[in-house]
Amino acid sequence: MTGGIGFSRQGKQSFEENHKLGKIRKNSFDATVARTGETSDPDQLNESIQFRTLKRIQAKGGSWKLVLGLLLFLLVLGWIISQF
Repeated sequence: MTGGIGFSRQGKQSFEENHKLGKIRKNSFDATVARTGETSDPDQLNESIQFRTLKRIQAKGGSWKLVLGLLLFLLVLGWIISQF
């Protein structure tokens, strides 16, 4: 039989230790520093915009390839069925 009283005691101790660590450690996110156009590096903002634009173009290109491939598959399938 697994579990039992030892398992629940270990879980409780682990929870308490993690809870204490959460009080000791400072938060990883500093709410006072906001990423806006005024506080960010212009080069990083331009790079970020270029990256998002590239990803958007790639996503559009992929959808056209998928539609074209599906259409070609349906045409070939229709041709094969019409031969019988």
